[in-house]
Amino acid sequence: MHPHIGRKLLPFQRLLFSPRYTALFYYYRRRKAPFILATKPVRTPARGNWAVRYLTCKDLVLETLWAAKSLFRFVEAPLYFHEDGSFDRKCFQLIKEHFPDARIITRKESDERTIPLLSEKCLNVRQAQFMFLRVFDFQVWAEEPYLQVDADVLFFKPPDAIKGQRALYNCGPRDQLEHTGWDHSVILQQTGLDLRGFNAGLLFLPYRLSFERIEHWLDVLGTPSYPWATEQTILNLETETMGADPLSPDYDIYERHWPDVTSEHYLERSRLNMYRKGYPVLQPRLVNGCQE
Repeated sequence: MHPHIGRKLLPFQRLLFSPRYTALFYYYRRRKAPFILATKPVRTPARGNWAVRYLTCKDLVLETLWAAKSLFRFVEAPLYFHEDGSFDRKCFQLIKEHFPDARIITRKESDERTIPLLSEKCLNVRQAQFMFLRVFDFQVWAEEPYLQVDADVLFFKPPDAIKGQRALYNCGPRDQLEHTGWDHSVILQQTGLDLRGFNAGLLFLPYRLSFERIEHWLDVLGTPSYPWATEQTILNLETETMGADPLSPDYDIYERHWPDVTSEHYLERSRLNMYRKGYPVLQPRLVNGCQE
């Protein structure tokens, strides 16, 4: 078994990762890991009309593989893994075993390319919140439109909506505006934008974001009330400005439409069901090869 899978957490770490990562989550993870790691490698093309990008880390390498294999049953696209600086030799080896043609972009080489292009304000927020690698680094490295996907999104049907020149995003319930970095009233007052339910865990971007406008958003909005959601809010502001459409309800969040789904985003406490519910559906389809 891979050394990072099923590892024990110290008490303060269990508290930190709660409620997403419960003891039951790690129980199911440990049980399913050998079968996931036994699935066949997936070949991916070097070029395509659009690409797939994952931001991943040492502790989520198994989930990232599992998520990517569920997607690449249905698509043929260049695949990029952006690692947050925590990968060790075993992580690189595991990715390459399962996706031999994918490009792994290390934090070091991404820093070297991205940092010189950022203003002081953008650089500061990128250094403070690693999730901003999805904002700045994805854009800097992209040569084509791309689908950014979280490691807790599994696909059960072909993502046929991903096409064309229009940005697409996962649409969370409108009443869950606590998933913004600033209070809704502050965002509306400072930007004039009445943001809809939005989740960046599944986001198709066919255009370039404006780093200058992002700097403006950060400047006028000031210190975020909920820093962990700042990156998602900035992406929401950018796509709202540039034009974007919500994905249909079958691109599901919070298991609201399970099992009639194209994809399922296992947020928060539902993370356990990535293994408990998603695994039994996908495992028989993956053991004999991924692409359908």
